[in-house]
Amino acid sequence: MTCDETVELIQNKSFLLTIFAQLLILFMAMLYLYIFNSFLVIALQTTHLIQYFTFDPCHIGLSPILCYSLRYPIASCMVSFVALHVSMVVERGVALWKRRYYETYGPRFAKVAIVVSIVISCLAVLMVTRGITQTLPTSYCILNGIATPQSVMILKLIICAVDVLTLMAIAVLFILNKILVKRKTFDLQSSYQLLENSTLIRIISPLATFQTLFYISFSVSGAVVSLLHQEMDTVTYVSLTSATYSIPFYTMLSPILMWLTIGWSQQLNETKLRRLTKPTLNENEAYFQSYKEMWGKPRAAR
Repeated sequence: MTCDETVELIQNKSFLLTIFAQLLILFMAMLYLYIFNSFLVIALQTTHLIQYFTFDPCHIGLSPILCYSLRYPIASCMVSFVALHVSMVVERGVALWKRRYYETYGPRFAKVAIVVSIVISCLAVLMVTRGITQTLPTSYCILNGIATPQSVMILKLIICAVDVLTLMAIAVLFILNKILVKRKTFDLQSSYQLLENSTLIRIISPLATFQTLFYISFSVSGAVVSLLHQEMDTVTYVSLTSATYSIPFYTMLSPILMWLTIGWSQQLNETKLRRLTKPTLNENEAYFQSYKEMWGKPRAAR
């Protein structure tokens, strides 16, 4: 394959699509969940505000069914964010393992991962809430109102543990990928898959780190409020629970971080492509330099 053919391969949209397709589908699923979660939170908080400003305070309250119908999917989205990050790491692990034939899988893996992640998240929240247990209208609908504070605290701690394990898995994937890139290989498909895998792991890492830090701060503050639940009056407890609910800020900032990270990655790829296509005085040097970048660095001479 000549240098021009290599450049043509890199610029081939269908070839790049097979590499990015799986992760792109997972990113889009997470983005749609961000939007869905935001709409639910807006609907819930708007309903509360309308009641507070227009109804008699003694007759304010959401019905148990309406409260559960809004809080259950909101909590499920929160767990799904974690599950989808796990799916991204698993997807990159499979891409690293089956790098020679990974494009033959198509979008099936990502679609299955999305369904499994959402189903597991919904079941986890269902186990915590155990259905509609409230019998009276509530003046402020919170997750702790449709589940016991202890169950909510356990769910938050499990989410944080999964986030930390996901970060560790990303670090392991990055190290393994870096080791494999340094190995000499004559399979252009595998070599380019490894190089692009490094780029995609760099995209996942900031998002996973941000989510882990945000969820830890959110869970710790919520756990403290839950532990002190018995020592607080109802007004103080509800006020603190509302004040520590920072997930709306997470759903607002995460898409921005995702956009910035993908833009930064695209700039790196464009810089790499310009360097690859930059004319040189020595055509043979450009030819072999292109192959070196695609195949990885050769082993050191003994």
